[in-house]
Amino acid sequence: MSNGISIPAILCSIGKIHRHYAPKFLGQLPKLVPVRRFAAALKRHDWNRNPHIYQLRYSRKQRISVRSERRETFDALAMAMIAYADYNPESDTLFEVMCSVEKLAELCGQLYRYDSGRKSYDPILHALRDWEQANLIVIDRDFDIEAKQYKAMRIWIRPEFFHGLGFSKLELRDVVASFSRWMEKQGLKESYQKRYAQHVLRLARANVASLDNKHKLRNLLNKLKPSLTI
Repeated sequence: MSNGISIPAILCSIGKIHRHYAPKFLGQLPKLVPVRRFAAALKRHDWNRNPHIYQLRYSRKQRISVRSERRETFDALAMAMIAYADYNPESDTLFEVMCSVEKLAELCGQLYRYDSGRKSYDPILHALRDWEQANLIVIDRDFDIEAKQYKAMRIWIRPEFFHGLGFSKLELRDVVASFSRWMEKQGLKESYQKRYAQHVLRLARANVASLDNKHKLRNLLNKLKPSLTI
């Protein structure tokens, strides 16, 4: 899957820095039916009308309307996650975002590099926190005791994310089933299985959060998958 970075990020000129660049999806969407359907729904989506975001902000006693700059981040991040999600129902889990958070930030034009070499993408981290608390995504985190820092996160999109975009449970199940039939028809089933196996192997070798001994999280991910693949 080719997702090249092609468009320079737009610099923001503001007094107090909430973000260094204006969010914009800089990648390329893979030519897959699920991606096209979700991307089309996202382009029409109003985050202020998203029931999950509404409930989150209501519970926090925040104003219900989302700031325009946060909505822009939501738009870019959602498009990046849709582009990199795994739609193969034969993978161990469904809708895993198969790239790092840093890559997501780069795709959104939100990866800022300081002169010291330090990297920052706070707007992306804040958006992910919001979505996790709104039960739109699942995040796996681990702390590396030896390095005294957090390992790279793993992210899965929950069905609720797509429900918020207007897809019913039945429609979402049809999207997954259609993708499975397409793989079969194109003779790509084995290719996608190898791709996922390479992804798992890459995770095992890298300093990434692991599902080992996380029975509660595994059970949650296992429960989400059958509801969409029956």
